[in-house]
This record gives sequence, structure tokens and C-alpha cells, in this order.
Amino acid sequence: MKLLFISFWSLNDGLTQATVLPVIKYLKKKKLVDEVILATPESRLEGLKSNENADFTHLPIKGILSQDFTSGINVLVSMTFGVLKYLRRNNRSITLIWARGSVAGGSAYLISRIFKLPFGVESFEPHAEYMIEGGAWKRGSLKSRLQLFFERKIIANAEVIITVSQSFTRKIIDFRSNRNTYCIPCSVAFDEYKITQSNERFQKEKITGIYVGKFGDIYYSDEFFDLLELLFKSYPEYHQIILSPMVEYAQKELANRQIPKHRYQIRFVSQAEVKDYLKEADIAFCPVRQSPIRKFCSPVKTAEYLAAGLPIIISKDISDDSDFIQQHQIGQVIDFESEIKVPDLASIINRHTPMEIQEIGRKYRDATTNFTVYDQVFEALKI
Repeated sequence: MKLLFISFWSLNDGLTQATVLPVIKYLKKKKLVDEVILATPESRLEGLKSNENADFTHLPIKGILSQDFTSGINVLVSMTFGVLKYLRRNNRSITLIWARGSVAGGSAYLISRIFKLPFGVESFEPHAEYMIEGGAWKRGSLKSRLQLFFERKIIANAEVIITVSQSFTRKIIDFRSNRNTYCIPCSVAFDEYKITQSNERFQKEKITGIYVGKFGDIYYSDEFFDLLELLFKSYPEYHQIILSPMVEYAQKELANRQIPKHRYQIRFVSQAEVKDYLKEADIAFCPVRQSPIRKFCSPVKTAEYLAAGLPIIISKDISDDSDFIQQHQIGQVIDFESEIKVPDLASIINRHTPMEIQEIGRKYRDATTNFTVYDQVFEALKI
């Protein structure tokens, strides 16, 4: 089988490195596919990471409307036409179109209609509702109507759909007559996260928190920084690490709250470097904005935190994560829409050792376990 894999993130993007490449590596390792062509939007070709292990052939797609891929419409148009151009020359050699995410799934649907090729979508979520709820799109706008149209077409026509939460799988499965619908929460390879801390590390006054991600949109911003301010004031030795592309924004927010610079570090690092910073932390944060629709998402940062053996402070009703964390007592669920009380960090941290948290998380977010679903997926395909 020859797979054409569509990602709407650049090859160097942390999401491609953390979520797309591990999937391709697994598919190749298990010999579920013979060859993978990975199509990604690229503003420039210089500095792209090499594919030393030859798991895939890279198909970089340049922008059509603009070389700047910040516009979702430009990504959709450019990726669709770029892949169509490739398929005009190589149509007969491709067996299956595969897309990561609901937006890329729209492109896969269009391409499948033109070339009469089956397609599958993984990490499928109600993206249009996310954007409407977050205020990025208005309900009834062209963008929202177009994405809702694609999502309906994906549910009705995709050969395979893999969601990221059991809640969303249950929601859509009736519309697919139980046809090839699966769930794989965003996962990471736990064995790549080496834990060396002993429990003695947590019998100390200084506590280091870490957050990996952005602010605004689907994530809390003011509310999260207000929580950090409470922690800084309540714990004189508290230190915060923030890994984000929004470095200046985070610096400004902490400066506005008069937090001394020596009590935090804010950096934008590569995906490969994230593990090193997680080793320095005692507790992690996942401040996804609360709403009923967030039961259908799956933040990859949760998997990274659990793999690193970190207890997690997470928003209420996020994916299957909030319930999992509360059930296993490996963190604390916070209602960001109510008055936030100062978490008892020492109590949260000392409930479990890092190794225990990693083993608990392994059952839920380890790629080695979850990726076995791909075996079922590709064995069930009648292609």
C-alpha cells in the first residue's frame, strides 16, 4: 500500500514532529504500508529537517495565495492544489489518501472525489465548533460553513475515521453505521522519556511548574497567568518554566503582574528539547478553555507530561483527560470559570512518584499501546 499523508503543519512544526512522524514511523515499522508520501505546507525549503531513516518521501507544498501560511484558506487551497498537481503525475501509484486533523481532512475529501481514491482522517475533531466557540470564526461565516460542510462529508464518506476522544467517537459512530471508526488519543512514546528523579526530589521547598504551549484561542490566558500569580505569591520558592512561541506575550503578562524575572524562564525551543525541560519540572499545566465541545479534543501536552512523570493541573471537562487525572489522583482538575483557590502543590506532587505517574499514564497515552489500533485499521481496510 502506498499512502499519501497530508499534514497542514510544516515538517519542522512541533505538531508534525510530535504527532505525524511517530505515526509514519509506526506504520512503516509494522509494515502496514509500503511507502509514505508526506505532504506539508512550506514557506521555505531551507532548514527543513532531513529524513535520515527514510520513513517517508517529503512532498513540500508552496503557497498559492501567499507564501505566508498563517491563513487557513491559503493552507487549504495550496495543499489541495499542490497534492492534486502531484497526483496528476502519480495517481495510479497511490492507494490511500490520509489526513491528520479535520482541516486537512477537508482537503483529503476533495482530492478523493476528484481522483476516486479512498481516504481516511485521523485526529478528527469538531474543528469548526472549536473556532466558533473560541471567537476566531463567526457562526454562519464562510470559514465556519465551509469547515462544517467538510466535517459532514468526512463523517459520511471517509473509509476510516480516528477520533482523539471516546466522547466524540460515541457521538459520530451512529452516523457511520459503525463503519471503521476508532479512537486514538494524542500519544507519545513513553520509553523515550527517561525518569531519573527519586522521590526525594519532591521533599523540598522549591517547586518548578512547566507549561508547554500557546495562550489565547482554545487556551486560557488571563486566567492562567492569574493562577501563576497566586502560586508565586503563595510559594516564595516557586519557579515557572514556559515553553511557547509567544515569548514576548508571556514576558509581558508576568511583568504586568510584577513577577521578578529570576522566578521564571520563558523560551521557544524545538520539540526535541522539550523533554529536557520537562525533567526540570515538578508539576505541569494544561489550561485548555472549558466548554462542552472540549470533551472531544486531546491535547498532546497531556501525553508529554504523563510520559515525563509529572502530575498535571488541568481545566475541567477536557477530553477524557480531566476524568482520568481525577480518577487516578495524578494532578488536580481546576474550574477556571469559577474563583480559583491556591492548589496545594506539595500534596499534589507527593501523591505519586514520577515513575508511578508514568506507569499510570502509559495505559492511556503511550504510543506503543495506542498505536496498535492502526493494526486494526489497516487490516480492516478492503483496499
